[in-house]
Amino acid sequence: MGKKELNEAEEAARLAFRKKKLVESLKELDTEDVEDVVIGGEIELSNRETRERGELIHISELTEEIDKASKEWGVVGGMSTGLPSLDARIGGLRDGDIVMIAGNPGGGKSALAGNIAVNVAKTEHVLFISLEMLPHRIGARFKHYNNGTLEGLNISFQKESKIDYRHLRPLFESASKKDMRLVVLDYFQYLGRGMDMQEVAKMSVEMKKLAQEFGVPFIIILSLRKGGTQFKRKWTDVELEDLMGTSAIGYDADAVIVASRTDAKNNLDHNHQWLKIVKVRDMPSSDEFIRLQWDKTKITEVTEEWVPKPGEVTDMSEEELENLQAGLSLGGED
Repeated sequence: MGKKELNEAEEAARLAFRKKKLVESLKELDTEDVEDVVIGGEIELSNRETRERGELIHISELTEEIDKASKEWGVVGGMSTGLPSLDARIGGLRDGDIVMIAGNPGGGKSALAGNIAVNVAKTEHVLFISLEMLPHRIGARFKHYNNGTLEGLNISFQKESKIDYRHLRPLFESASKKDMRLVVLDYFQYLGRGMDMQEVAKMSVEMKKLAQEFGVPFIIILSLRKGGTQFKRKWTDVELEDLMGTSAIGYDADAVIVASRTDAKNNLDHNHQWLKIVKVRDMPSSDEFIRLQWDKTKITEVTEEWVPKPGEVTDMSEEELENLQAGLSLGGED
C-alpha cells in the first residue's frame, strides 16, 4: 500500500471512530437535547446543499413551461376547492402552491380547510395533518361536512400526535405512495412552539420546498397576531404582517386567505363565513370579500345571491346592481 492510500485509510478510520463516539454520546443526552442536535445537523445539511446548488438554466430551455404558465395566468387552472367563488379568486389549488388560511380564534379557519379537504377527498386522496384535534373528532366534523356519511372520502391522518416540522417529509413520502393530491396542516403554530423568528422562517421555507418537490397544494392554517396598538384587529384590515410568527410565512405563500365569522361591519354573522384574499399569485387582485353559507361549520356557496360580471347582460336595474355589488365590496361602509 502506497503512502497516499495509507493516509486515506487512516483518515477513514479516524472518521469512523469519531462517528461512533458521536452516536454513543447521544445516548447520554435527553430527548430534547438530541432533538437540538438533530436540528443543528439539518441546518448544516441545508447550508451545504445551498452551496452545492449553483447550476443555471437558460430561458430558451423553459419555452414550453413558460407558454403553459402564461396561458394559466388569471384562469382557474388548479384543483377545485369545491367553492367556485373561492376558486375564482385564487385560481383553484395549484400543484406546488402554499395556501395560508389565517384568522382569529373562532373565525372558522379550520372549518374552511376541513370543508375544502372533504370536497377534494371525494375524488382525490388527501393527507390531513392535525395537531389540534384527534382524528376521530376531526372525522366527526368531516362526516357532517359530507352530509352525514364518511362514504367516498379518501382522507388519511398521521398516527402520532406529537410531531414537529421535521416529521413532515416522512408524512409526505408515505402519503405520496397513496397518490395524495392535497395536504392540509392544522395548524402552523403547533409546529413552531419555542422557535425563534429565524427558525420559523426556515420552517416556512421547508414547507414550500415540500409542496414543490411533491407537486401538491399545501393548505396551512395559522393564527393572527394578538391585538394591540401595533397590529390591526379588524379582519377586513389584516395584512401579511399580521400573521402569527413572522411575516416571512406570508411572503412564502402563494395565496393568503383571512377567514372570519363577522361581516364587513365586524358584526357576528350566524349564517355566513366571510373571506378576505390578502395575497394571491397569478390571478387578478380584487377588493371584494367572499361570503359563504355557514351551517354549523359546514360551508357551501351562497346560492340565493348572484353578482353579474362586468358587461354581463342582466335584467336587474342599474341601482339594484350597484347595491348588490356594494354589499360584497370593501368600499362599503365600515
